[in-house]
Amino acid sequence: MNIRFHKTPRDRIELLLVISGLLLLAAVLRFEVSGDGAIRYRMLQMFVDEHRVAAEQYSLVHPITSIPLYIMGKIAGQPQRVVERFNLFIFCGMLLVIYRRLSSWTDSQLLCRWFLVMLTCSMFLHHLRMFYTEVFSTAGIVVGLVSIVTNAPIAGALTISISIINSPPLLLPLMITTFKLSWDAKKLWYFGIPACTVVGILAEGWMRRGSPFLTGYEGNRGFQTLLPYSGLPGFSYPLILGILSILFSFGKGLLFFTPGLVLVGNEAERISPGAKLRQLQQLLLLFTFGMVLVYAKWWAWYGGWFWGPRFFLFASVPASLALAVQLERPHDFAWKNIFVLAILLLSAWVGVDGALFGQDGLEVGTANNYALESLIWYVPEFSPLWHPFIARRRLVPRDWAVAAYTIIVVAWLAGPLVRRLALQTRLWVRTLPAAWKAGYPDI
Repeated sequence: MNIRFHKTPRDRIELLLVISGLLLLAAVLRFEVSGDGAIRYRMLQMFVDEHRVAAEQYSLVHPITSIPLYIMGKIAGQPQRVVERFNLFIFCGMLLVIYRRLSSWTDSQLLCRWFLVMLTCSMFLHHLRMFYTEVFSTAGIVVGLVSIVTNAPIAGALTISISIINSPPLLLPLMITTFKLSWDAKKLWYFGIPACTVVGILAEGWMRRGSPFLTGYEGNRGFQTLLPYSGLPGFSYPLILGILSILFSFGKGLLFFTPGLVLVGNEAERISPGAKLRQLQQLLLLFTFGMVLVYAKWWAWYGGWFWGPRFFLFASVPASLALAVQLERPHDFAWKNIFVLAILLLSAWVGVDGALFGQDGLEVGTANNYALESLIWYVPEFSPLWHPFIARRRLVPRDWAVAAYTIIVVAWLAGPLVRRLALQTRLWVRTLPAAWKAGYPDI
C-alpha cells in the first residue's frame, strides 16, 4: 500500500493540529472513572488482582483490553490515572488505522480534516474523558469497516466481531450492514461475521453466568416516574416515541449532538462514485440507522445518567465525515455555505460543552430516584448543551486550553468557507445597484 505523505504546508499544518490536539487532550482533559465506568474498572481490578471474573451484565472484553494500561499504571503507582486515558489511546489507534488504510485510496488532506472535526467538533471529546465502553465499540466497528472496504476482510471481520461481543445490542445494526456488504459483493461469507459474534456472546454468557442465554440484564429496569412507560424492563419503549426522542429531544437528540448528519447526501456528490470513502460512509450511515432502530425500543434509550445520547457516539463518525467533506469544497451558493458554517459552529459547541461542562449543575435530574431526569432529556433549559448559558461556571486554565485549541481548529476549518462567503458577499454588493435599477428592489 502506497501511503501519501503530507507534502504541502496545509497538509503539514493539519497533521500538526491533529497530533498536538491529541497530546493536549492527554494532558489537560478532565478524565474520570465514574458510573458504569467505575463498574468496569472494578471488573478489571477483580480480573487482574483477585483472579476472579465478575458476574456483572457488562462484557469482559472492554476490561480485558485495558489490562496493559492497568499493569503499566500499577508499575507507575497510579493505575487509575493511566486507565482513565484508555479511550484516548483507543481513539488514537482508530485514527492511525483509518489513515494507514485509506490514505492510498483518498485525499490525505480530507482524512486529516475528518480527524480534526472528530477531535474538536463531536461527542468524542466528552466520551474520551470517561472509562465507558462506547469509544471502544465505536472504534472497533469503524476500524473493521475500514478494513473490509480496503480489502482486509479477515482483520475487519475479527475487529467488528470483538466490538459487537462487547456491545451485544449492536447485533441488529451489524445484521443490516452485513446484508449491504453481502449484496454489494455478491458473497455470503459476510454472514459469518454475525454468526461468529453470536457464538462469542453465547460463550461469554455460558462461561460467566452458567448459561449461554443469561445476559445479566434479566429484570433490568429504571425507576418508576411520571412518564407513562417508565419502570418497564427490556425493549418496552414505544418505537415511534423512541425514534422521535433519539432524533429530536433537546438533551439527547442526534439533531443537536451530531448536526453533521443533516449534511448526509450532499457529501455523496463530492465523493466520486465507487470510491472507498463513499462506500465506507454508506456503511457507517446504515449502521447508525440500525442503532436508532434497536435502541428506540430499549427502556434506557437515553443512555442513563450521561451527557448526551450516550449509545450513539458512533453517529459522530459519519456526521464528522459529512461535515469534513463540505468544509473541503465550499458551495457556489452563499446560503449553503452559511448553513454549513452554522453546522460547524454547533458541532464545535457540542465538543466544547462535552469537554468542559458535561452535566455540571444538572443534579436535579438525580433527585428522588431520578424522578425529574426527563427534564434533562426534553427541556431546553436543562439540556446539557444549553444549561451552561443559564448557570455559568468559572473555567480553570485546563478548560481554557481545550477551548483555545478548539477555536484555533474551527477557525482553520472555517477558513475556506469564510473566504468564499466574503467573496460572494462582495459580488452581491457590487451587483445590488444594477439589480435595483433593473427593477428588482427585493434582492
